[in-house]
Amino acid sequence: MCSSDLVSSFDAILPPGQGSILAIGGARPTVVATADGLLGVKRQMQVNITCDHRIIYGADAAGFLKDLAEVIETNPQSLTL
Repeated sequence: MCSSDLVSSFDAILPPGQGSILAIGGARPTVVATADGLLGVKRQMQVNITCDHRIIYGADAAGFLKDLAEVIETNPQSLTL
């Protein structure tokens, strides 16, 4: 399988009785602007969370996604322990 065969994004359907579900697409090289205003290539992936707002407060879900992004960007090895 080559990187072009990866699923880049999808929406997960929340099963009845669950509070939330996470959908993570494959990481792909993407052209981005660097901090110094130049162009560079960075691997990016799309992450979606679907929540039942009767159970999970939306701001808490957003905070979880922010924390997850930080872990993936700074210490991805910690997710395999």
